[in-house]
Amino acid sequence: MAIVTRAARRDEFDAVRGIIARAFPTHDEARLWDALVAHDPALTPECVRVATIDTHPVACVVALPREIRARGGLVPGAIVTLVACEPDRQRQGYGSAAMRDALAWMAARGRALGVLYGHPTYYPRFGFVPVLPSWQTDLSVGPDDAPITPPGASGQDSTFQPIRELPTAPVPAIALLPATDEHTPDLARLYAATIGPYPCAVARGTDAWLWRPRDADQHQVLVLADRAGYAFVSPDAEESTLTVHEAAAGDTSTARRLLTALQREGHDRGLAHLRLTLPPDHILARLARLASASQIYRPATAGMAVITRWDRLLPPRYQVDDEGIRFGWIRVLRANRRHLTELALGYHGVDDLLLTPECALPDGDGAAHLTQLRDDFPPLFPHWSLAPFWF
Repeated sequence: MAIVTRAARRDEFDAVRGIIARAFPTHDEARLWDALVAHDPALTPECVRVATIDTHPVACVVALPREIRARGGLVPGAIVTLVACEPDRQRQGYGSAAMRDALAWMAARGRALGVLYGHPTYYPRFGFVPVLPSWQTDLSVGPDDAPITPPGASGQDSTFQPIRELPTAPVPAIALLPATDEHTPDLARLYAATIGPYPCAVARGTDAWLWRPRDADQHQVLVLADRAGYAFVSPDAEESTLTVHEAAAGDTSTARRLLTALQREGHDRGLAHLRLTLPPDHILARLARLASASQIYRPATAGMAVITRWDRLLPPRYQVDDEGIRFGWIRVLRANRRHLTELALGYHGVDDLLLTPECALPDGDGAAHLTQLRDDFPPLFPHWSLAPFWF
């Protein structure tokens, strides 16, 4: 029997929830579905793609419409999530059919770029490419007998002091407060200026629900008292770390204040380290390195992207075909789609790709093509920071 795929109907949302609940070992995915249905106006029946047996859904894929950053700016895209199949129908092609239908729907609606976190051996068969690496920058916040001196503590910035010298009374200039709904316009503005420019960053608006962690006991959005910076954090007592998933500051002086405030936050919670999961060129990561932080790079695995409309992702006059990439009618690089996705999103530059056996410059004026490709496709730091709502 041929597998039929289509959009879900709203009266099938309970059935979709049942598929999700039965497909995953925990209840978090079903709760995420409930929260999206309750809050996200972008979750329409059209973006919930299902595979059916006798008209009844047995597998689903949710493609949440979002604007996503590419080299040239924001493009229509989607977060691909809640990929699920009834346990007794798995490995029979229903989940794959729903995924292919979701990607075809995205392409037909002009949604050029999709992002997801998922199993690195499963999703590449649909065109997803690992392009979202991770960085872990660890900075000590104590103990008192081994203080660190953050950048600026030499007297140029009096708000930056070693941990042992931090005053016991709150300092308004660097106080961190729990964010409330009234802070969301400031948070969204800072996000757009600081996190939003990275390739694969998902645009985030001022809807308050996006900024509220679903598990508020474990995760918090904290904001400076003057609203000039914020951080999304999670404490981990077992590892004695305060993880900073996301942070934004309006300028360098504010970034220094924010880093000091986060150090104090970790210190006051009895934790030993800040752990910044931020790109290496982020101002807080750079300040932390200057304060002798360690940094670990992990190549992309579960963080993936898929390009469904190349015309939205490339600079003018570039085109992708089965052999590689052309500029106008001139072949400028021979490469497969995986490497072209890496190039388009900045995960690798052309010089790195040319070290692989699958990529090569065409015969002829290779030097000129290489210069052009370097100029038009410089390496970047793809980064998708999950909104607090996902936690």
